[in-house]
Amino acid sequence: KQWYQRRVAITAGGNACLWKGAPSTPLTGVACTRLIADVLEANNLPGGLRGLVTGGADVGSAMVDDPRVNLLSFTGSCHIGKQVGSKVQERMGKLILELGGNNAISVMEDADLSMLVPAVCFASVGTAGQRCTT
Repeated sequence: KQWYQRRVAITAGGNACLWKGAPSTPLTGVACTRLIADVLEANNLPGGLRGLVTGGADVGSAMVDDPRVNLLSFTGSCHIGKQVGSKVQERMGKLILELGGNNAISVMEDADLSMLVPAVCFASVGTAGQRCTT
């Protein structure tokens, strides 16, 4: 939820947003980017306000090191987040980190399991690991 809110705020502020998803989910990234471009274009905005790059750590490192990336938002492990944070701070960049989440869920005794099970399954795998619920 928060990653999406950040991207909406970036675009609403008149800025482009370049994002890189997990290397294991490139097609999800392409599909999401296309959907967002369609919405932007339907509202008379350039679809290219939201761009996607795919790849592994080399692509992520290039984004972290590039001073043209004014604000970098990273969601992932604490271990990698520390490395990202140090590098971005070294170049005096702006940074948002969301680290260590694992989509925990609390279930009450009287929960409706017919609603709960599909919701939990979607929350854990329906967004290909690209969802934060804090």
